Amino acid sequence: MCSSDLGSSLPIAPVLAQTEVQAAVAAREAAEAAERDPLNRLKRARATLATVPEGLIGENPDLGVVRAALAPTPPQRIAGARWEKSVEGVAYAVRTYTKEVALKDGADVGPLRAQLLAQIKDIDQVVYASQAKSPSAVSGYCAPGVVPRDEPGACKVKPSIDVAPVKAKVDAALKVFDSLLASLA
Repeated sequence: MCSSDLGSSLPIAPVLAQTEVQAAVAAREAAEAAERDPLNRLKRARATLATVPEGLIGENPDLGVVRAALAPTPPQRIAGARWEKSVEGVAYAVRTYTKEVALKDGADVGPLRAQLLAQIKDIDQVVYASQAKSPSAVSGYCAPGVVPRDEPGACKVKPSIDVAPVKAKVDAALKVFDSLLASLA
């Protein structure tokens, strides 16, 4: 390799490349700061709560993932078919970040916060009841993808989860969440 080949592979304007890197770092730091903002975390928790009924639809819903999304625990990784990204429980976000925003802004959101946490707990208990009645522990149900036959002793179709009461509870909780966010903004 001659010296002219080596010179052509180097960046032409190293100062420009450094400013581009600095701009990318600054943009990433700004995005991470926005992600850590308590009000933005509450908005993400509201979006997570809105997706709960969708997580219950289907032949074989993963109720553990739905319950983890509602959990009053800090972010944690969920093992499954693939590692899920950190899941911050909606109840944890409401309990933690409403305090932070209320202390900073001086807003009195205690009653709304308590009402929302009670509604989230109620939704979690409905999902837990569905999980506890899961037919996977009871024999006689077909495996996913198996079509049951009409013969004595053949497997039965797994009962589906009734999403209507959960959806009604989530809709009521979302209204309270919206009023909580409006009073914090």
